[in-house]
Amino acid sequence: MKKSVFEIYCYVVCLLSLMCGITVLGFFSYNIVRVSKPDFTVNERRIDNKSPNEIEKEISYEKKRGLRNLVWQGIILFIDTVVFIIHWIMGRRMRLSKETA
Repeated sequence: MKKSVFEIYCYVVCLLSLMCGITVLGFFSYNIVRVSKPDFTVNERRIDNKSPNEIEKEISYEKKRGLRNLVWQGIILFIDTVVFIIHWIMGRRMRLSKETA
């Protein structure tokens, strides 16, 4: 069965959106740790030889950065999912219309 150029395009976009989604999920996971345990992910050089108050500010900043990144990556995952679903449906419709013809 010969595939049309449009069908190939649809499945290539699906593959690329999966690759993007997997990459973003890795960063998303790291930022979940960053928000839930910011003292684990904070750069040690940023808190060396600082007062407890400054260390608390650095940890708070780390948590804020993680939360901001989670929102950003959530938006990317949402757009990525929509693009994947749209192209998967279009590719499947092309394949099914050729099978019934």
